[in-house]
Amino acid sequence: MMSVESLSISMSSFGLISLAEIGDKSLLVCMTPATQHRYWPDILGAMSALIFLNVLAFLFGTSGISLESNRYQLT
Repeated sequence: MMSVESLSISMSSFGLISLAEIGDKSLLVCMTPATQHRYWPDILGAMSALIFLNVLAFLFGTSGISLESNRYQLT
């Protein structure tokens, strides 16, 4: 189970990213086909792309942190 601190950090990150994405070009790109076609494929495609890119960012970020911590490891 997630701790209260982890949940708080996750929710604040979600909120900040959600606010930053309002009016973003990707929002407009997703809204345009959704007005002309069914919206579920559009939503699923946008969500899968967002999840994929965030997983990549997480993996690159954690690998960078581990490389830096190995470089400056205190003995």
